[in-house]
Amino acid sequence: MNIKYILTTLFLGLCCAITVGNDARAETLRIASIDWCPQLCQDQERRGYITEIVEMVFEGSHYHLDITVYPWTRAIFMVRSGRAHALLSPTKNEAPNLLYPERVLGTQRMCFFSAAESKWRYSGVESLNGLKVGIAQDTSTKELDAYMRDNGDSVQVIPYDHSYIEKSLKKILAGRVDTFLSTYNSVIDEIRTLKLEGKYRSAGCLAAENIYMAFSPDQSREVEVEKMMAYFDRRMHELKSSDRLQSIFDRYQLE
Repeated sequence: MNIKYILTTLFLGLCCAITVGNDARAETLRIASIDWCPQLCQDQERRGYITEIVEMVFEGSHYHLDITVYPWTRAIFMVRSGRAHALLSPTKNEAPNLLYPERVLGTQRMCFFSAAESKWRYSGVESLNGLKVGIAQDTSTKELDAYMRDNGDSVQVIPYDHSYIEKSLKKILAGRVDTFLSTYNSVIDEIRTLKLEGKYRSAGCLAAENIYMAFSPDQSREVEVEKMMAYFDRRMHELKSSDRLQSIFDRYQLE
């Protein structure tokens, strides 16, 4: 038999064996996400800095990331019920029933926005008295939870999806709300995208809160979720000890 043929056959067999082994080891990590630029974006050229951090965490691993975008309430449900492994990217107050690793993904600064000519500025819960306030459904902050519960008539709750910020900006100009609450970077990004600079202003912010990659508490996924969380914590520690994350922050011009 031709020696060249034998060697080629052996080489191809080895390649197939390696491929089969890698495929057998691969594990899908299902992630529920939202449209929340610049943190989480649906643009392939600009995927969002949180998305890029998570991709960097799991690059080169045996985990295959399957990221699906939902409205916020649905995303929380998908993870809480075990239909997805992880959620991007709540504060602990927003989804208290999920499991949280030790390492955080970043922080979020929730701010009030109003029309540019408005003189009002948030200076504590009492300063909201008499105002019509817009807020996204399932947004929960330690600072405002009691106010939202006790002042339902003056708080307009809007389902959070890709159109929440644009709808809220239009409500301000129409006089339907005096101010609305959202993440600072997200609103500024949307204002720039819509070319509405000069029409709105930041009117004060709440205390910054940590945001996480939170995991499912579903007991049927307990073993795999524990391994995913441990891997996430280990890799985030390694990345934060290097300068690789800074390159992502610089590209998104984060404040």
